Amino acid sequence: MLATKMPAWILILSLLVSAACVGAGLGRERWPSLRLEAFPAPWRRWLALVLLVFLLALVVFAPLLAFPWISPVREDPAISFGELFLGHALLAGFLLVWWVLAGRAKPAHFLAFDPCRLADDAQLGAAAAAAGWTAMVVTLLALQALLPGIFPDPGESVQMPDAVRAIVALGPASKALLAVSAGVVEEAFFRSFLQRRLGAVLSVGAFVASHMTYGSPLMLVGILPVGAVFAWVFARRPNVVPCMVGHILFDAVQLFLFLPTAAADR
Repeated sequence: MLATKMPAWILILSLLVSAACVGAGLGRERWPSLRLEAFPAPWRRWLALVLLVFLLALVVFAPLLAFPWISPVREDPAISFGELFLGHALLAGFLLVWWVLAGRAKPAHFLAFDPCRLADDAQLGAAAAAAGWTAMVVTLLALQALLPGIFPDPGESVQMPDAVRAIVALGPASKALLAVSAGVVEEAFFRSFLQRRLGAVLSVGAFVASHMTYGSPLMLVGILPVGAVFAWVFARRPNVVPCMVGHILFDAVQLFLFLPTAAADR
């Protein structure tokens, strides 16, 4: 998730849409419902919900609504350290504040984090990463066959967004740190937090929309099946460790192998 300049009206509209979605989920027993833990005081609950509205507006709805209006071309081809990890910092900060407001439950329970079976979870995470790559490739090839006018042939030259090119140009240490940060923070939010409160469908949708700032619809189509694989793994085993491992491995392959190769061919 990269910081992107956008008109003020998009931010305002994003807040309104986010507030409407959160409000619609409150008090519902059927899906889509927003399931909340018990808060020590009503004001804490409402403050947490307000913060959730702002966070979803910034990292989900603003990128989604701004996409038709924001050019993927960057004025500055470089990416600063702060910009690179801004989205992850927002997610991590929100999780910390929500945890405090909700009464400081055991962190392992709050994040669904259980490292007791680390070897087994690492194997499951590696399998999830492989399944995610397979699902992404199959999805892209199927869409290219069904909609050749919209989705280009894998062998054709496709313009890579400047944001992606800037990430490809990062050094090995920055790429490794980015893969770990994305795997840990994004899975903690979209799986541990959001999926347990809004369900798998909405959490995957939010996960995909949050990547809209990269400026590539083709990437988003590929991210959808990957997010679905991680959501399925978390639903079957409510432990975020395999998803974190799988996400880190998936991003590592993407950052060190797939994207550099694709950029070299452009």
